[in-house]
Amino acid sequence: MGYIVTKKGPDGNTRYQVRFKDEHGNWRSKSAGRYKRDAEKLLRRCEDEVIRGTFGHDDITFAEFSQRWLDEVASVKVKPSTLSRYTSDVRVHLIPCFGSMKVKKIAPEAIQAFIKDMLDSGRKPRTAINAVKTLGQIMKTAVSWGYITSNPVGRVERPRVNEKEMDFLSAGEVKRLLAASPTEHRALFATACLSGLREGELFGLKWSDVDPEQRVIFVRRTYHPSYGFTEPKTERGKRAVQLSPELANILESHRKVCYYHEADDLVFPNIDGKPTDYHNIVNRVFHRVLDEAGLKRIRFHDLRHSYAALMISLGCNLKWLQRQMGHASLSTTMDTYGHILPEVGGSIGGRLDALIFDEKVSILPVSGFQNVPYM
Repeated sequence: MGYIVTKKGPDGNTRYQVRFKDEHGNWRSKSAGRYKRDAEKLLRRCEDEVIRGTFGHDDITFAEFSQRWLDEVASVKVKPSTLSRYTSDVRVHLIPCFGSMKVKKIAPEAIQAFIKDMLDSGRKPRTAINAVKTLGQIMKTAVSWGYITSNPVGRVERPRVNEKEMDFLSAGEVKRLLAASPTEHRALFATACLSGLREGELFGLKWSDVDPEQRVIFVRRTYHPSYGFTEPKTERGKRAVQLSPELANILESHRKVCYYHEADDLVFPNIDGKPTDYHNIVNRVFHRVLDEAGLKRIRFHDLRHSYAALMISLGCNLKWLQRQMGHASLSTTMDTYGHILPEVGGSIGGRLDALIFDEKVSILPVSGFQNVPYM
């Protein structure tokens, strides 16, 4: 139960102050001014806020709340690599702009101005979008915790991003890449090109995840040089990837000669049988192999895109490809690879007729429809 304290101000006039315990049981004080009725109202309001768990919400700054969010929410919810990106967004982009602002005062107009300032300073649209996404996650928690009533990020126009068209290798180029690959790395490059696994999934792969008889790889973990082994980001990332017969044979041959360490059981270890730093593989081996094969410089990740492009060229079912790639949804697969799908519109009408009509149907000229009324 709180109480009211009466004090004499420097001018000799009476001043009122309220004392009460916060949600942690600590005594707090607030000045109430010259009138007792104002002190009584203030005390009731503060005690009510403590009961509802909203005390202090009016005063918390974005800098304070974002740090709480990183410590109490993000750190237990996301992978270490994602937490590192969130922390960077908060420290580099968000704190300099919103740090001293009260959380409840952050309006869509301020966020829109933040985006414009980022773009005007030369930041890429994707960088601004990622920072705003992080801000949106923070403000979503602020809504859940009762600091604000709605998320202002949802009412902001985000910049348009002109997506860079992905690079991928053709079937002939994949052959040249594998032909130029050193023996000790051929299985790695073949698996990257013919399974669609991500870098972290490749270097986190263990022999216990490989079933050569069923020709399946079970993706159960990912590896990052800075964060070690972690689970895939989403449940869709945990998947069974079907292998071609030749890739299964390549892996079986690789098993006999790789630097095996029983405790680690890694498929693609370094010379000590320990996890490989794929940045070293890219810098020391991959780029050199591309040069020797006479191929353009692409990212190692583009071997994953090459696999998807090859499967699309073979006419594979897109739902099956989604599962192979570990995409969270079919829309992700379509958004990523829709632009390389074969154009079928020109022949689809004839194929529809073939399904329905026994005989060939003559096509009425377009001009014949000009005077036909709608029914």
